[in-house]
Amino acid sequence: MNESGIFAEVVVGLPIDTVFSYAIPTILKSRVSKGKRVFVPFGRRKIIGYVVGFSDHVKEGLNIKEIINVLDEEEVISNEMLKLTRWIADYYLSSWGEVIKAALPNIDIRPRVKKHVRLKDEIVDKGVIENLTKKAPGQADILKVLRGGEVALTDLRKRVRCSPSSLRSLQDKGIITICNKEVMRTPHRYKDIQSTVQSGEEGGSDTSQDEWMDLDANQEKVIERITKGISEGGFSTFLLHGITGSGKTEIYACSIAKVLEMKKEAILLVPEISLTPQLVWRFKALFGDRVALLHSGISVGERYDEWRRIKSKKADIVVGTRSAIFAPFEDIGVIIVDEEHDTSYKQDESPRYNARDIAVVRGRLSGAVVILGSATPSIESFYNSKIGRYEYLSLPERIGKRAMPRIEVVDMKEEGNKQLKQLKQLKRSNKEILSQRLKEAIEERLLKEEQTFLFLNRRGTASFLQCRECGFVLMCPNCSLSLTYHGKIKKMRCHYCDYSISAPSTCPDCNGSRIDRFGIGTQRLEEIVKELFPTAVIARMDRDSTRVKHAHAKILRSLKKGEIDILIGTQMIAKGHDFPGVTLVGIIHADASLNIPDFRSGERTFQLITQVAGRSGRGDREGEVIIQTYHPHHYIIQYASRYDFNGFYKGEAAFREELNYPPFAKMIGIMIESNSEKMAEKTSNEFGKMIERAIKTSNTHRCKGKDGIEMLGPARAFLYKIRNRYRRQIILKGKERVLLRSILYKGMQQFDKSKLSGGVRVNIDIDPVHLV
Repeated sequence: MNESGIFAEVVVGLPIDTVFSYAIPTILKSRVSKGKRVFVPFGRRKIIGYVVGFSDHVKEGLNIKEIINVLDEEEVISNEMLKLTRWIADYYLSSWGEVIKAALPNIDIRPRVKKHVRLKDEIVDKGVIENLTKKAPGQADILKVLRGGEVALTDLRKRVRCSPSSLRSLQDKGIITICNKEVMRTPHRYKDIQSTVQSGEEGGSDTSQDEWMDLDANQEKVIERITKGISEGGFSTFLLHGITGSGKTEIYACSIAKVLEMKKEAILLVPEISLTPQLVWRFKALFGDRVALLHSGISVGERYDEWRRIKSKKADIVVGTRSAIFAPFEDIGVIIVDEEHDTSYKQDESPRYNARDIAVVRGRLSGAVVILGSATPSIESFYNSKIGRYEYLSLPERIGKRAMPRIEVVDMKEEGNKQLKQLKQLKRSNKEILSQRLKEAIEERLLKEEQTFLFLNRRGTASFLQCRECGFVLMCPNCSLSLTYHGKIKKMRCHYCDYSISAPSTCPDCNGSRIDRFGIGTQRLEEIVKELFPTAVIARMDRDSTRVKHAHAKILRSLKKGEIDILIGTQMIAKGHDFPGVTLVGIIHADASLNIPDFRSGERTFQLITQVAGRSGRGDREGEVIIQTYHPHHYIIQYASRYDFNGFYKGEAAFREELNYPPFAKMIGIMIESNSEKMAEKTSNEFGKMIERAIKTSNTHRCKGKDGIEMLGPARAFLYKIRNRYRRQIILKGKERVLLRSILYKGMQQFDKSKLSGGVRVNIDIDPVHLV
């Protein structure tokens, strides 16, 4: 045992915020140490726990049980990681054991073993082979291959005819040895990358580190400041604000190269690994096997083997999604968060951490440099740079001084009136989707053999089906949402619980036959575009079209080769893609997300428009963006059309400061869920009363006006019913984080959880990014 103490302090991966004491049997004393997993009795069960410390005393009267077994030979959680997970548990009000469990892969996966064949002696007499060639040619062929070194049995069978009897005979003669050998599981994406590198599909210049490090003046200035911070060896956080196409990825590569020179390690976080294949490819091409991949898209076994490669120091760069922030490094030099504004970094189940913010905390614990990169920084991060918490770095121009694409805003109200006058006999719903200006622009690109992106952030054929006779709308029985119509499979589907039914031909309520489609999704947009441009090669990329593994990579490869003329997609096409052939981006229903009842809806709309617009004109040809909207004069649309982030920030910051929203206030979301509507309402009302009482009994002089605590709700959540669970929410806002959390703690202490029934859950979300 590495630490002194009679009792081991253990936490478990359950929502129980308690550190339990266990006695250490004499037989296990030498094996129990902090950071290891142990098997312990827990009530009537036996579960896995994590040793987080030791103590000499426990409270009198406790029935102390003994640890049953130690599951690890080495520590799986370092001291630094224990500090980080403890901080996360305290800050996000999760149990310490839950956080540790989330930080680790499935460690109980069995190693992958393959049979290998090798010569028993390094040298085999030529005469033996010549003799076998006449008598047993199959055995001779095996020996010829093995003279080149040990070979996996599966590979050997691919190269020569290799019958079991031939192998057995050579083994009996003492010429060969067959043994089991562990083989690390390699994520399939690595194999895709390797084959791409070898075939040169992505272009030879991309694989050249020298060319990658050939920076322009703006990049040189930025990397000079970052490398100075890395060289000094202390903690600092940089906000890298670089417009789309300005070369942020090159900055990341140079920063990592500097860290590797210093024998340190690097973490690169991306919002969704499936949306950024080019970034992964580039880093793998630059740094080879030093790169490990951690994300939910790889198998459990692959993830465990990648984790082991990191822990054994066979990889010193990790690229991954939010959970990659827990990579088991011991000497981190830089942590990079690409697209730091993206809400995918926030986990929506316990522990509800934000990986972007955890990156800053881990950087401070490790003494590492943290780089938060984005073309559209979050309001919170930009505010932190304004007040000096982060150091602001800017890349205001595209690489090679390429111009940003021209943006044109089309007023769809006027467009609809024009089309109605010209095409009275045609169906209005089919003709207003693409403006005349956008159709002309697409035609121009097809003639020039250039590519087009059409962005619509809604899947399916239609938003919903409605009976024109009685007004009935088909709703999901499990969620308070209408079912989305998918025309290709003729089904109605819920995108939250995946419930589906066949699309009806008559109204289920009145038996009427006038059922019409309302709204439009990417599937219907694809049908319309194919009707308008029958000779074009059109592809669609959304969660429906990429359900098959690696489907998105196949689409992107075809796009890179110029085999696709028009790509239609949701936000999957908005981030991380760099295709020089794309010179036109059309944004359909640009203002749709403005109607979401969330104070961040304007920010998300601005970010989405700016990000998808940035896919255009990234090569030598000028780019163009056409924004279709019913609110052309809305300040968000206007700022986005001018690439005016500073103007947008000033307007948005003024709005948030006036209404006491982040970053000018702290926020806690409380979601009460139950499978009983009455219990959800009753529980939320009781919880709300406890919070109100806690506010009144606190320091009242600090709880008035904008400087105090404000409670919104209890009220129905915007998405009131999801998967047959009713949801009501309470929002707490306040200037002082300590006071806000104190109010919450008091309310929770007064609330009697033992009276909960009806499957009630109370979920606490610190710094929520969604309020729906």
